[in-house]
Formats: sequence, structure tokens, C-alpha cells
Amino acid sequence: MQRGGLAHFIVFLGVSCAAPVPLKFFCVASVLHRKAMGTLAASLVVLACATASCSAVTAAEPVSEAGTDTPPDSRIAADSTSPLDASAPADATLDTMQSDAPHDGPVDEVARENGVMDVPANDATAADAFSEASDAGDATSVDASALDPIFTEAIPGSLNRSPDGTWWGYHQSKVVRNGSLVFMYVVENDNDAKTPSIMRIYKKDGTGAWTSGVGFACSRPGNLLLDSSGVLHAFVFEPTTLETNDSIGKLKHYWFPSASTGDITTNLQETIVDNQGTLETVNIRVGAAIGTNDTMAVAFGLYTVASGHTEQLYSKAKSDTSWTKSIAGTNQGHDFFYPFVLVTSSGFNLLPIQDDLVQATNSNLYQMIRHYEQKAGTWSYEDIVDLRTHPQASTKDRLLEQSDLFEDSSGTLHYVYKEILKPNNLYDVSAFKHGTRTKGSSTWTVQSIDLTSVTINWIRLVEVGGRLYFVGTSWFRVYLLKEDGTALTDITPANMNMGPYPYLSTPRGGTKSAETQLDVLLLDSEQLDYPNARNLYMRIPKSRFGAL
Repeated sequence: MQRGGLAHFIVFLGVSCAAPVPLKFFCVASVLHRKAMGTLAASLVVLACATASCSAVTAAEPVSEAGTDTPPDSRIAADSTSPLDASAPADATLDTMQSDAPHDGPVDEVARENGVMDVPANDATAADAFSEASDAGDATSVDASALDPIFTEAIPGSLNRSPDGTWWGYHQSKVVRNGSLVFMYVVENDNDAKTPSIMRIYKKDGTGAWTSGVGFACSRPGNLLLDSSGVLHAFVFEPTTLETNDSIGKLKHYWFPSASTGDITTNLQETIVDNQGTLETVNIRVGAAIGTNDTMAVAFGLYTVASGHTEQLYSKAKSDTSWTKSIAGTNQGHDFFYPFVLVTSSGFNLLPIQDDLVQATNSNLYQMIRHYEQKAGTWSYEDIVDLRTHPQASTKDRLLEQSDLFEDSSGTLHYVYKEILKPNNLYDVSAFKHGTRTKGSSTWTVQSIDLTSVTINWIRLVEVGGRLYFVGTSWFRVYLLKEDGTALTDITPANMNMGPYPYLSTPRGGTKSAETQLDVLLLDSEQLDYPNARNLYMRIPKSRFGAL
């Protein structure tokens, strides 16, 4: 059985039983899941849980099909104040980093399952450790002693996976760096739909501990951007009618004028898109980016009565006092959500995916990817891939996902998307496609990336010294890859989670290209891992890429 097939077969068994499933079943299922995927260490850990009556998960009742869970007894908190208190004291140092357990493969971004979390204490590790699992394929084994060390540690995470777990929103910017300072956020949530979640800002200075700051009410994860002056910007979807619909709300912009000194408490705010609580005026799936000239942009797909399915962008130059609304397309015929956003010297670029709800199956169609571009104030768009007539389109909803949108130092645009076209397989990636368009050209060159030797679910572009590379993640591996995929190195840490969504500190979010370290968040999306999902932070010296 395929890795993805086994994992989701186990998930299906766990959530479809009429009677509550014994906790021991989840431990055994996890053992099977991890062992089938080649991680002996993870198997032994979870087996120990099974023989000890699963003491690690007894803080929560099993998730029922209706999603009713026992309220958590404890949550991830930056301090002694409730983590859902947005006014909690800032700058609380995490003396013991609170981690989250292993993680599985692709998941539905709008899935509504919930979990509760009883978070174990610190198991942060300075990782130059490389485990060797059976799915490592032909990846190069790195002599860690000959290279600059990679640092890895566990970081806080959400108590519940959906709908607002920190991992959600694969197109968003969630980690940025300014010299020795790194910023990220954690969504603090519970399983009560009427309780606002809190998007809590965190910082790390050099090798110091992560420290928490102020938090903002939200119903979905948001975006972090960093401008050239070191000001940190947070974009947050704040619900206005949480009790009835957590998708109706306003888009807020918060910024930290003194973030360059480490101050993540003092902030200013403004409303970009307001809402009175009756109709959707901004979509929850907001993407964001900043340009080298400090122009910021946020974008989302939105259905309106007047214009049908639209793609919208709000931008603000450094000298502007207000945000400018721009419509990238009207009457699109489909929902196009999860836009990757790019600010270039000539305008703006968006890369969303079709996301049409299929009422009969309560699933979503991901079968075409559209690229929007604004030049000199004029928008145009093109479908870079359309598989709606593919033989599998009538029997399989999810055939595609976009994986990155990038501009390199020469002005060449890049997009990456993945195809999910293996017969009788709903999850495993069959191929990655990499499109490039040189500056001034209107023609894309598309190549397949040869990754047949390993299983990889996500790849993100990185530029180092004028050359392009990828960071890739599989079910529970992390790789560094050359742009063409011909050389890859396994850098999986010993305490790896499963199926992580990778988020990188890149220029699209405002991290300067001159930074010598690459920051990576590996965020857990596997339902069975909650409430103890393991989220990791990696700091990778960019010199590592030169060794490929």
C-alpha cells in the first residue's frame, strides 16, 4: 500500500467507528503508520505509548465524527495568562520550549476536525543529527562535521488542527529574519467555536530562547512581513460574527515600529478591509508579500454579487497613507483561493488555485492554477495549467497544488506546482513542474523536476549566491535540492515531525537576500498528532547549499 494510502486508511478507521475508539488504537495505528513509512525511531516511541496505556494522549478524548471534544485542561501559553487573552503580558520567555508530536501527509486546508493539546516540555535539540530512514532513497549522506551546523528545536503550536491551526495556509508568509532577530507567530486556539483564537507573535534573538509578545484575535492564521527599516507587519483576519460564521470578518494590519530592537509589544494598527458582520468582504485565505521598495500587498479571492468570482489585491507603498484596492479579475467562473503573492519592480503577481466546493461530496476541486499579473496598472491572467479534462478529473477532485512563486535576483519569475496523478492514489505527488520566465519575456519555459528517488510533498525555492535551490519535505524527511533536482541532501533532524508544511524566510516576506541563515518552520498538519503535534524550527546556514 502507498504511504499516503496507508496513512489515510488508518485515519479513516479512527474517525468512522460508531463507538468511541479506544485510545490504545490510536497509538497502535500510529505505530503502523510510522513503521510503514520507514521511521523506526518514531515507531518505537509510539509503541512505548501503547504499552503504557497511551499516557501521552489521555489529556483528550478521541475525536468523534461530529467533532465534539473534551475542552482542553491546558494550552500552549507564553506565560501564566490564558493563551487566548490577547492582552497577555508580552516578552514572556519560554524557559521550556513546548513541542508538538509527529505529522502526516497532505490534508484538506478547510477540514474542520478538531483536537486538544496537552503539550510536553522542551525537547529542543541542536540538530546536526541526521536519521537514516528507509525512504531516504538516493539522497546524499552529509558529513555534518565538515559543514556549518544546522540548528533544530521544537516550538509551540496550536492545540487544535482545524480550522485555525498554525500550519494552515501553505501560501502564507510566517517567518522572517532581520539580522540576529527571527519572528514567527503561533495561533493559540481551543475546541470551542465561540472562542476567538489568538495569533501570538514570537521572536528569537540569536541562540536565545523564543519569547512571546502581543497577540491578536483571529479565526485563521495570518501573514508576517518585514520592511527594510526592520518594522514587523502582521496581517490578521479578525472575525466579526464568530458565533455564527468564522469566515466573516475584517482584515487588520498591525505593525511594530521598534521590532528591530526586539520590541514585539508596542504596535500600531489599521483596518484594511472592514466588515459589519453580514456579508463576506474579505476572504479568510489571505496571502501577502512585500517588495524591495517596501510596497506591501495582500490578496485573496472573493465572490461578490455584482462581479461574481473575483481576485482582489490591496497595496500600500511606503509613502502612502492608505491602501489601494485593485481588482485582478471579475466573473472568473471559479473560486481561486490561496494566492501566493509577489511584489516586483513592475507590479504584482498572484498564483492562486481553483478551489470550487463540490456540494455533493463536501470536497474541493483543485484542477487548474491561474497566474495574475499587473504591469503599469493593468491586470492580465493566464492558466498555467488546466487539468479539468484530464482522465482522472471526473473521479478525483485534487489533481494539482501550487507550491511556490518566486522572483530571483536577475528578475526571472518562477512558479512551482505539483501534480497528484498517480492512479488510485489521492495524495502522493506524481511530478513537480517548474516554470520560468525571464525579465521582459512573456513566454514561460516549463520543466519537470526529477524527484523519482524520493517521496517529496512540498518544495520551496531559495536563492543563494545567484544560484537557485529547493527545500523539500516528504512525509517525515527534509531535503536540500539543486534547482533541477539532480542532487539532494537529507538534512532530516532526529526529532522530525511527519508531513510538515514548510515555511521559509525569503525576500517575498521581506527577509533580505544577504542574510546568511535560512529559517524554516516545519508545521504539523496530521490530525492524529493533535493534541501533541510536533512543530519544529530549523536554522540552516546558506553555506550548506553550496555543498550540493
